[in-house]
Amino acid sequence: MMKRKYYFLIIMLLSVVYFTGTQPPEIADRIMVHAIGIDVEEEGYRVTMQTFTPESSGSETSIDPSQPNVSIVSDSGRTVGEAIRICFNRLGGNIFIGQNQILLFGRGVDLSQKEDLFGYFLSSSETFLNVDCASAENTAEEILRTPITGNAITSDKYPEMIRSASDNGRCVEVSFTELLDRINSHEKTLVLPTFSLSQQTSSDSEGGESSRCEEKSDKLEERRLKISSGAVYADGKFRAEISAEQMGIYGMICGSGENVHAEISGGGRKYSETYRISSRAVTASSEGEEIVFCISARAIPLDSQMFEAISDRTDSETAAKREIEKKAAAFAEAMCAEFTPEIFGADYFLMRHYPQVYRLYADDPEELYRHVRIAVEIE
Repeated sequence: MMKRKYYFLIIMLLSVVYFTGTQPPEIADRIMVHAIGIDVEEEGYRVTMQTFTPESSGSETSIDPSQPNVSIVSDSGRTVGEAIRICFNRLGGNIFIGQNQILLFGRGVDLSQKEDLFGYFLSSSETFLNVDCASAENTAEEILRTPITGNAITSDKYPEMIRSASDNGRCVEVSFTELLDRINSHEKTLVLPTFSLSQQTSSDSEGGESSRCEEKSDKLEERRLKISSGAVYADGKFRAEISAEQMGIYGMICGSGENVHAEISGGGRKYSETYRISSRAVTASSEGEEIVFCISARAIPLDSQMFEAISDRTDSETAAKREIEKKAAAFAEAMCAEFTPEIFGADYFLMRHYPQVYRLYADDPEELYRHVRIAVEIE
C-alpha cells in the first residue's frame, strides 16, 4: 500500500515538472519579428530581421524613452531558412515570426527558387501567410535599417504605406499566398510595390541671408522612404519597372486593386482624379485566331472637385474615364508584348472560359499566349 502511494506521488511530481516545463512562453517573454528582408549573395542569401521585445516596450534606453524598443539583426546562409536560424541564435530567447508585417525582397532575388527562398516559411506553423510582400529598389537590408520618421524604425509603417498608396490608386497589394500563386504559374510573372529611398536636403531659412551663406555641410540630409514605382518580375526575376499610376491600372485589370488614378487635362485645367472600381467583369470572345478577354470596370469618382455646373462635372468624369481607358489599353498592350498576357491573370481566364484550349497548350504556353489579347473598357 505504501509503495502505491510513493508511486502515485512520484507520478504526480513528474507530471507537474513535465507540464510546467512545456508550457509555451508568455507573449511578454517573446522576441517578435516584425519585418524580414531577403537579399541575394554569391553563396546564398542574407536575411535582415527587425525585432521587437514586448516586455521592455516604450524605450530602447533610459536616455531616450521616445524610441521604440526595436533591433536589427542580419546574417547570411546558403538558404533563407539557414540564415534565419543563425539570426535566431544571435538574438537568443523565444522568437516569434507570426507578427511579421512585411517580406521585403532585394532587387537581385530570384523568386523562382522556391525551396531555398520560401522553404522555412512554408514549414513553420507560425508563418502569417497573408503578410505583405514588396520589393526593394536596391537591397532589403538598406530599407529595413532606414529610420522612417523621427529616427524611429517602425515596421507597421510598411503595410500602412502600401495601404495608403493603394487607396490613392497608385499601388498594388500582394500577399505571400498571392506571390506563391503567381510563382507557380507558367511564366512566373507578378508585380510588387517597390520601396525606395529619396535623399532630401533641408536648411534653416529663418536666419535670412546669413543662413544662406552657411556651408553645405551644415545642411541636414534626410533619407525618406517612399513607394514610387512597381517591380515587374518574369520567370521569377526582376525585369522592368512601372510607375505608381501604372500599378493602379495593373491592379484594376487583374482585380487586385480597388482604386485607380489618372491625371486629367482640359479646359485650361490640370487635376488629379481617383476612382473607385465598384465592379469588374471579364468577358471572353473569339476574333479570328485571337481570344480576347475584355475587362469591363465601373468607376466611381472619389475626389471632390469644384464645378460651376453639373454639366462640367459630367464632362470631367467622362474625360477621366476615357483617359483611364486609354492609358489602361496602352499599358496592357505594352505589357503583353514585352511579357505575356499571363501577367494579368490570363491563365485563370483561359481555365474558366476555354479549359480545353488551356489543357491543349499546357506544355506550350508561349504559343498559346500569342493568340490572347487583353482589352479594357471603363464605364
